[in-house]
Amino acid sequence: MASARERKEVYVDFGVRKPHAILYGESEQAVMSADLAGLGLKDCTVFLEEGCPRAELIRLVSNNRVLLVDGARVKARRDELGVPKSDVNDVRLVRELARSSPGVFREVTVREKAELANRMAYDYYCKLTTLIASLKNRQVAFLKEFGRELPELTAILRALETEKKKATKCFDVYRQAAKGLGIRGVGPRLLGGILLIARPARFHSMSAYLAYCGLKEVSIRSGKYSRSIRTLYHQLSTSVIMQGGRRILSALRSNQGRLEVEIPGRSSQQA
Repeated sequence: MASARERKEVYVDFGVRKPHAILYGESEQAVMSADLAGLGLKDCTVFLEEGCPRAELIRLVSNNRVLLVDGARVKARRDELGVPKSDVNDVRLVRELARSSPGVFREVTVREKAELANRMAYDYYCKLTTLIASLKNRQVAFLKEFGRELPELTAILRALETEKKKATKCFDVYRQAAKGLGIRGVGPRLLGGILLIARPARFHSMSAYLAYCGLKEVSIRSGKYSRSIRTLYHQLSTSVIMQGGRRILSALRSNQGRLEVEIPGRSSQQA
Protein backbone atom coordinates (compact mmCIF):
# COMPACT_ATOMS: atom_id res chain seq x y z
CA MET A 1 0.00 0.00 0.00
CA ALA A 2 1.33 3.45 -0.93
CA SER A 3 2.51 5.67 1.94
CA ALA A 4 0.84 9.00 2.73
CA ARG A 5 3.77 10.86 1.19
CA GLU A 6 3.63 8.82 -2.02
CA ARG A 7 -0.09 9.39 -2.32
CA LYS A 8 0.46 13.16 -2.53
CA GLU A 9 1.46 12.75 -6.18
CA VAL A 10 -0.79 10.57 -8.31
CA TYR A 11 -0.48 9.76 -12.01
CA VAL A 12 -3.42 8.48 -14.02
CA ASP A 13 -4.00 6.98 -17.46
CA PHE A 14 -7.78 7.03 -17.60
CA GLY A 15 -9.95 4.49 -19.33
CA VAL A 16 -13.47 5.15 -20.61
CA ARG A 17 -14.64 1.54 -20.96
CA LYS A 18 -11.87 -0.08 -18.95
CA PRO A 19 -10.17 0.45 -15.57
CA HIS A 20 -7.85 3.41 -15.01
CA ALA A 21 -4.12 2.79 -14.54
CA ILE A 22 -2.75 4.65 -11.50
CA LEU A 23 0.73 5.19 -10.10
CA TYR A 24 1.38 6.60 -6.61
CA GLY A 25 4.57 8.62 -6.22
CA GLU A 26 7.68 6.50 -6.88
CA SER A 27 5.80 3.21 -7.05
CA GLU A 28 6.40 1.03 -10.10
CA GLN A 29 3.32 -1.08 -9.39
CA ALA A 30 0.33 0.33 -11.24
CA VAL A 31 -3.06 0.06 -9.54
CA MET A 32 -6.03 -0.67 -11.81
CA SER A 33 -9.32 0.88 -10.71
CA ALA A 34 -12.65 1.48 -12.45
CA ASP A 35 -13.56 4.29 -10.07
CA LEU A 36 -11.17 7.13 -9.23
CA ALA A 37 -13.57 8.54 -6.66
CA GLY A 38 -13.51 5.24 -4.81
CA LEU A 39 -9.77 5.65 -4.14
CA GLY A 40 -10.50 8.42 -1.65
CA LEU A 41 -7.87 10.82 -3.01
CA LYS A 42 -7.66 14.04 -1.00
CA ASP A 43 -5.17 16.92 -1.00
CA CYS A 44 -3.17 15.20 -3.77
CA THR A 45 -1.63 16.54 -6.96
CA VAL A 46 -3.11 14.45 -9.76
CA PHE A 47 -1.54 14.34 -13.23
CA LEU A 48 -3.60 12.92 -16.10
CA GLU A 49 -4.45 13.29 -19.77
CA GLU A 50 -7.13 15.65 -21.00
CA GLY A 51 -10.40 13.96 -21.96
CA CYS A 52 -10.97 12.22 -18.63
CA PRO A 53 -14.69 11.41 -18.17
CA ARG A 54 -16.30 14.57 -16.81
CA ALA A 55 -18.01 12.86 -13.87
CA GLU A 56 -14.66 11.48 -12.69
CA LEU A 57 -12.91 14.82 -13.17
CA ILE A 58 -15.52 16.72 -11.14
CA ARG A 59 -15.00 14.36 -8.20
CA LEU A 60 -11.21 14.67 -8.49
CA VAL A 61 -11.03 18.48 -8.61
CA SER A 62 -13.28 18.89 -5.57
CA ASN A 63 -10.55 17.67 -3.19
CA ASN A 64 -7.31 17.72 -5.21
CA ARG A 65 -5.06 19.81 -7.39
CA VAL A 66 -5.47 18.47 -10.94
CA LEU A 67 -3.09 19.02 -13.86
CA LEU A 68 -3.90 17.95 -17.41
CA VAL A 69 -1.70 17.13 -20.40
CA ASP A 70 -2.69 16.84 -24.04
CA GLY A 71 -2.90 13.18 -25.06
CA ALA A 72 -0.92 14.05 -28.19
CA ARG A 73 2.06 14.87 -25.94
CA VAL A 74 1.90 11.43 -24.36
CA LYS A 75 1.66 9.77 -27.78
CA ALA A 76 4.59 11.81 -29.11
CA ARG A 77 6.72 10.77 -26.14
CA ARG A 78 5.68 7.13 -26.57
CA ASP A 79 6.64 7.22 -30.26
CA GLU A 80 9.92 8.97 -29.44
CA LEU A 81 10.91 6.25 -26.97
CA GLY A 82 9.49 3.42 -29.08
CA VAL A 83 7.39 2.17 -26.18
CA PRO A 84 4.46 -0.16 -26.96
CA LYS A 85 1.05 1.31 -26.15
CA SER A 86 -0.48 -0.01 -22.94
CA ASP A 87 -2.23 1.46 -19.93
CA VAL A 88 0.74 0.83 -17.66
CA ASN A 89 3.24 2.28 -20.13
CA ASP A 90 1.07 5.36 -20.68
CA VAL A 91 0.72 6.14 -16.98
CA ARG A 92 4.51 5.84 -16.63
CA LEU A 93 4.86 8.30 -19.52
CA VAL A 94 2.48 10.71 -17.77
CA ARG A 95 4.75 10.57 -14.71
CA GLU A 96 7.89 10.96 -16.81
CA LEU A 97 6.43 14.05 -18.53
CA ALA A 98 5.32 15.55 -15.22
CA ARG A 99 8.91 15.39 -14.01
CA SER A 100 10.86 16.18 -17.17
CA SER A 101 8.45 18.67 -18.80
CA PRO A 102 6.04 20.06 -16.18
CA GLY A 103 5.31 23.01 -18.45
CA VAL A 104 3.24 20.84 -20.80
CA PHE A 105 0.63 20.37 -18.04
CA ARG A 106 -2.03 22.94 -17.22
CA GLU A 107 -3.85 23.19 -13.92
CA VAL A 108 -7.64 23.05 -13.75
CA THR A 109 -8.62 26.53 -12.55
CA VAL A 110 -11.30 27.52 -10.04
CA ARG A 111 -13.40 28.87 -12.90
CA GLU A 112 -13.05 25.62 -14.82
CA LYS A 113 -14.25 23.69 -11.79
CA ALA A 114 -17.51 25.66 -11.84
CA GLU A 115 -17.77 25.26 -15.62
CA LEU A 116 -17.34 21.49 -15.27
CA ALA A 117 -20.43 21.28 -13.07
CA ASN A 118 -22.42 23.48 -15.47
CA ARG A 119 -21.28 21.42 -18.45
CA MET A 120 -22.25 18.22 -16.66
CA ALA A 121 -25.75 19.60 -16.03
CA TYR A 122 -26.01 20.72 -19.66
CA ASP A 123 -24.97 17.32 -21.02
CA TYR A 124 -27.44 15.61 -18.69
CA TYR A 125 -30.25 17.83 -19.96
CA CYS A 126 -29.31 17.19 -23.60
CA LYS A 127 -29.09 13.43 -23.12
CA LEU A 128 -32.51 13.41 -21.44
CA THR A 129 -34.00 15.45 -24.30
CA THR A 130 -32.57 13.08 -26.92
CA LEU A 131 -33.67 9.98 -25.00
CA ILE A 132 -37.23 11.28 -24.58
CA ALA A 133 -37.51 12.14 -28.29
CA SER A 134 -36.24 8.68 -29.26
CA LEU A 135 -38.65 6.85 -26.95
CA LYS A 136 -41.59 8.96 -28.15
CA ASN A 137 -40.76 7.96 -31.73
CA ARG A 138 -40.72 4.31 -30.68
CA GLN A 139 -44.07 4.74 -28.97
CA VAL A 140 -45.59 6.28 -32.11
CA ALA A 141 -44.17 3.46 -34.25
CA PHE A 142 -45.58 0.88 -31.85
CA LEU A 143 -49.02 2.54 -31.97
CA LYS A 144 -49.04 2.60 -35.77
CA GLU A 145 -48.04 -1.04 -36.09
CA PHE A 146 -50.01 -2.62 -33.26
CA GLY A 147 -52.80 -0.12 -32.63
CA ARG A 148 -51.91 0.55 -29.03
CA GLU A 149 -49.25 2.14 -26.88
CA LEU A 150 -47.08 0.35 -24.35
CA PRO A 151 -48.26 1.45 -20.89
CA GLU A 152 -44.82 0.63 -19.44
CA LEU A 153 -43.16 2.99 -21.94
CA THR A 154 -45.75 5.68 -21.21
CA ALA A 155 -44.84 5.47 -17.51
CA ILE A 156 -41.12 5.71 -18.32
CA LEU A 157 -41.70 8.75 -20.53
CA ARG A 158 -43.74 10.44 -17.81
CA ALA A 159 -40.91 9.88 -15.31
CA LEU A 160 -38.29 11.15 -17.78
CA GLU A 161 -40.33 14.29 -18.49
CA THR A 162 -40.48 14.97 -14.74
CA GLU A 163 -36.71 14.50 -14.50
CA LYS A 164 -36.19 16.83 -17.46
CA LYS A 165 -38.24 19.56 -15.77
CA LYS A 166 -35.94 19.30 -12.75
CA ALA A 167 -32.90 19.51 -15.03
CA THR A 168 -34.18 22.63 -16.82
CA LYS A 169 -33.93 24.63 -13.58
CA CYS A 170 -30.19 24.82 -14.25
CA PHE A 171 -30.96 26.60 -17.51
CA ASP A 172 -33.35 29.33 -16.37
CA VAL A 173 -30.71 31.96 -17.12
CA TYR A 174 -30.29 30.64 -20.68
CA ARG A 175 -34.05 30.34 -21.13
CA GLN A 176 -34.55 34.03 -20.33
CA ALA A 177 -31.64 35.04 -22.55
CA ALA A 178 -33.03 32.94 -25.41
CA LYS A 179 -36.41 34.65 -25.06
CA GLY A 180 -34.65 38.00 -25.19
CA LEU A 181 -33.12 37.12 -28.55
CA GLY A 182 -36.58 36.55 -29.97
CA ILE A 183 -35.43 33.98 -32.53
CA ARG A 184 -37.73 31.02 -32.96
CA GLY A 185 -35.82 27.76 -32.56
CA VAL A 186 -33.15 29.29 -30.33
CA GLY A 187 -33.84 27.85 -26.89
CA PRO A 188 -31.83 27.17 -23.73
CA ARG A 189 -30.25 24.04 -25.22
CA LEU A 190 -28.73 25.87 -28.20
CA LEU A 191 -27.78 29.07 -26.38
CA GLY A 192 -26.50 27.20 -23.34
CA GLY A 193 -24.42 24.99 -25.62
CA ILE A 194 -22.71 27.97 -27.22
CA LEU A 195 -21.98 29.64 -23.88
CA LEU A 196 -20.91 26.49 -22.03
CA ILE A 197 -19.01 24.62 -24.74
CA ALA A 198 -17.52 27.46 -26.79
CA ARG A 199 -17.08 29.71 -23.73
CA PRO A 200 -16.61 32.92 -25.74
CA ALA A 201 -15.51 34.87 -22.65
CA ARG A 202 -12.14 33.05 -22.61
CA PHE A 203 -11.11 34.43 -26.03
CA HIS A 204 -9.25 37.73 -26.24
CA SER A 205 -10.28 38.50 -29.82
CA MET A 206 -13.22 37.88 -32.13
CA SER A 207 -10.86 36.48 -34.76
CA ALA A 208 -9.57 33.76 -32.42
CA TYR A 209 -13.09 32.88 -31.35
CA LEU A 210 -14.38 32.60 -34.93
CA ALA A 211 -11.40 30.42 -35.85
CA TYR A 212 -12.10 28.11 -32.91
CA CYS A 213 -15.75 27.83 -33.98
CA GLY A 214 -14.77 26.93 -37.55
CA LEU A 215 -16.22 30.16 -38.92
CA LYS A 216 -13.03 31.36 -40.63
CA GLU A 217 -11.65 29.97 -43.85
CA VAL A 218 -8.17 29.48 -42.41
CA SER A 219 -9.47 27.18 -39.65
CA ILE A 220 -11.60 25.23 -42.14
CA ARG A 221 -8.54 24.62 -44.34
CA SER A 222 -6.38 23.53 -41.41
CA GLY A 223 -9.13 21.44 -39.82
CA LYS A 224 -8.29 22.96 -36.43
CA TYR A 225 -11.65 23.95 -35.02
CA SER A 226 -14.42 22.61 -32.78
CA ARG A 227 -16.84 20.47 -34.79
CA SER A 228 -19.45 20.54 -32.03
CA ILE A 229 -19.44 24.35 -31.83
CA ARG A 230 -19.59 24.72 -35.60
CA THR A 231 -22.66 22.45 -35.53
CA LEU A 232 -24.29 24.66 -32.89
CA TYR A 233 -23.68 27.78 -34.96
CA HIS A 234 -25.07 26.00 -38.02
CA GLN A 235 -28.25 25.34 -36.00
CA LEU A 236 -28.33 28.99 -34.91
CA SER A 237 -27.96 30.29 -38.48
CA THR A 238 -30.65 27.86 -39.66
CA SER A 239 -33.05 29.19 -37.01
CA VAL A 240 -32.33 32.78 -38.05
CA ILE A 241 -32.82 31.98 -41.75
CA MET A 242 -36.00 29.99 -41.12
CA GLN A 243 -37.51 32.84 -39.13
CA GLY A 244 -36.61 35.56 -41.64
CA GLY A 245 -36.70 33.34 -44.70
CA ARG A 246 -40.15 34.31 -45.96
CA ARG A 247 -39.47 38.02 -45.61
CA ILE A 248 -36.11 37.69 -47.37
CA LEU A 249 -37.59 35.54 -50.16
CA SER A 250 -40.45 38.00 -50.65
CA ALA A 251 -38.00 40.90 -50.91
CA LEU A 252 -35.89 39.03 -53.44
CA ARG A 253 -38.93 38.18 -55.55
CA SER A 254 -40.23 41.74 -55.55
CA ASN A 255 -36.85 43.06 -56.71
CA GLN A 256 -36.10 40.31 -59.20
CA GLY A 257 -37.64 42.15 -62.16
CA ARG A 258 -35.59 45.28 -61.45
CA LEU A 259 -32.26 43.47 -61.14
CA GLU A 260 -29.89 43.65 -64.08
CA VAL A 261 -26.78 41.59 -64.64
CA GLU A 262 -23.82 43.39 -66.17
CA ILE A 263 -22.18 41.21 -68.84
CA PRO A 264 -18.79 42.44 -70.08
CA GLY A 265 -18.80 43.43 -73.78
CA ARG A 266 -22.56 43.83 -74.02
CA SER A 267 -24.65 46.98 -73.84
CA SER A 268 -27.62 47.22 -71.51
CA GLN A 269 -29.95 47.05 -74.54
CA GLN A 270 -28.31 43.86 -75.78
CA ALA A 271 -28.54 42.41 -72.33
